[in-house]
Amino acid sequence: YYFNRAAAYRYLKQYSEAADDCLSSLELNDSYDKARTLLVKIRDDEKKVLAEDKEAERREAEDIIRQADEYKDSGNAFMKNKQFEEALDQYNLAIDTSADGPNSHIYYFNRAAAYRYLKQYS
Repeated sequence: YYFNRAAAYRYLKQYSEAADDCLSSLELNDSYDKARTLLVKIRDDEKKVLAEDKEAERREAEDIIRQADEYKDSGNAFMKNKQFEEALDQYNLAIDTSADGPNSHIYYFNRAAAYRYLKQYS
């Protein structure tokens, strides 16, 4: 009973429940190799899902940084053309997108420069 339900839970990707049922099956019969094998497969599935989740988070973080850098680059182009209000808007977007990212110090510095050119000191 526990083994079959564990297999169904695994199929549904409900790994915690599947593992619990495998362990319950092994408590009843500790030499039940099918349950032990299934438990190993479930643990492997869990590891794979965690790795996929971490990879998705990494890609999302990279996308955020890339977007913020695009705003910064756009702001830089406006600064070069002495369009300081537009530059300020772009730097604010960069900060809003990635306020504490690896390049955020650059966004804040560039925004300060735009404020300086606009003579907005406070």
